[in-house]
Amino acid sequence: MTELVVPVILLGVALWGTARRVDVWSGLVEGGSEGLRTAARILPPLCALLTAVSMLRASGALELLEGWLAPILTAVGIPPETVPLLMVRPVSGSAALGVGADLMEEY
Repeated sequence: MTELVVPVILLGVALWGTARRVDVWSGLVEGGSEGLRTAARILPPLCALLTAVSMLRASGALELLEGWLAPILTAVGIPPETVPLLMVRPVSGSAALGVGADLMEEY
């Protein structure tokens, strides 16, 4: 049943657009090109932030920062392992998703 959800939605949108006399194909192409422009705009900073966090983690600087902040974060109820996420989140939500995924995989 779940395999049919996407095709049914696509068919429904195509029929709705045709009934309202909307050029569905040009709308699809326009949306796709906008999505690619968005990805091209987001990808470089996302890669840079994830690389920076990986470098900090590999150098041991992140563990040092975790050690310094652990008493404060523990007192507030925040796990010290979330320091990379706390550093990246104010800068980029997309990079924070990547760091969060790494944290979930590790812990």
